[in-house]
Amino acid sequence: MNGSMRLMMTAGISIVVAICLSVLPNVDRSVSLNTADNWSSNRAAQLTDHNLVDLLVQVPLQLRIRKVELSNSRLSLDLSLLKNADTTAVYRDLYTIAQ
Repeated sequence: MNGSMRLMMTAGISIVVAICLSVLPNVDRSVSLNTADNWSSNRAAQLTDHNLVDLLVQVPLQLRIRKVELSNSRLSLDLSLLKNADTTAVYRDLYTIAQ
């Protein structure tokens, strides 16, 4: 009797854990739908002409942006580069844009 009780408890706990794990993705989706878009988070978002300026204003760049073009699935950014620009600043900005 003692062995069958342990087996039943293990099966019950396993079922509860499996149900909880299957519900977690749905909870995350419902929470993210109720909150406003947050560009500082790490989740991906659809980039359009309407939200392009809002995104680029929040990107902390050391160089100035000269020109931006969004066509199909390609984003083109032209940065203003001085002759005596620091190479680490340029690479840091490129890395920030890639993120």
